[in-house]
Amino acid sequence: MAVKIIMIHIGIILDSIGIRLHISVLYVCKLNKYNLDIMYIFTEIAKRTLECIVQQRFGSLYGRIFRIIVHKKSLEQKQICDMAMLPSKDAKAILYTLMIEKFIRMQEIPRSQDCVASRTFHLFSIDILDTSTVVLSRSYKAIANAIIRRDWEINANKRLLDKSERLKTMKKSVLANSDSNVSIDDTIRELEESITPNESQQLKILREKLDRLDYSEAQIDATIFSLSTFLSLTRIQAKDLTAK
Repeated sequence: MAVKIIMIHIGIILDSIGIRLHISVLYVCKLNKYNLDIMYIFTEIAKRTLECIVQQRFGSLYGRIFRIIVHKKSLEQKQICDMAMLPSKDAKAILYTLMIEKFIRMQEIPRSQDCVASRTFHLFSIDILDTSTVVLSRSYKAIANAIIRRDWEINANKRLLDKSERLKTMKKSVLANSDSNVSIDDTIRELEESITPNESQQLKILREKLDRLDYSEAQIDATIFSLSTFLSLTRIQAKDLTAK
C-alpha cells in the first residue's frame, strides 16, 4: 500500500510539469521493485523548459511551432505550416529566427545527385543536447548579469537603504522599550516622517526592481538545474554505453 501511495505521488509531481507517467517511465520487476527512468524524466523536463523559454522570449506562435518540431522530430516547412495553421510567410520568418537563435536546425536532403534546390528536402528538427547546451550557456550569462545588476542597484542606493534599515531598527527599539501606559504613536510618526515622500517613492521603486531581479534569478536557477542535470545524465549514460 505504501509503495502504491508513493507511486501516485510521483505521478502527480510528473503530471504537474506536463509529463505523463506511463510504461516507458515506470516499470515493474518480478521482485515487485519499482524503477524510475530518470533519464526519460529529465529529457522531458528539458523539452518543456526549452518550450517555455521560446514562448516567453518570442511569443505564442514561436512556441507553437517549436513544440510541433519537438514532438514530430523532423518536418518540412509545408508540414509545419499545416500543423501550426499559419501562412507560409509567417512560418518561414519564425523558422528563420529560431534557426538564427540556435533553437532548431535545418538539414538539406537532396532527392537526386545533382543537389538542385527544387529537388531537395529541407527538414527542420531540434537536437535537444545542442540546444540545451546553448541555452545553459546563455542562462549562466543571464544570472551573472542579474547578480551584477542587483549589486549595482544596492550600491547606487546604499545611503537610502541604510537609512531605511536604521529607521526599522529604531522602530523595533521603540516598540520593545516603550511603556505600555505611554502612547508611542507620536514617536513612530516622527520616525516615519524622517524619510521624505521622494525617498519613500525611490525605496518603493528600488524594492520592486530587486523583487523582479530575485524572481528572474529563481527562474534562471530552475532552468540551469533542469538543463545541467539533463546534460550530466546524458554524459553518464554515454559513458556507461561506451563501457559496455
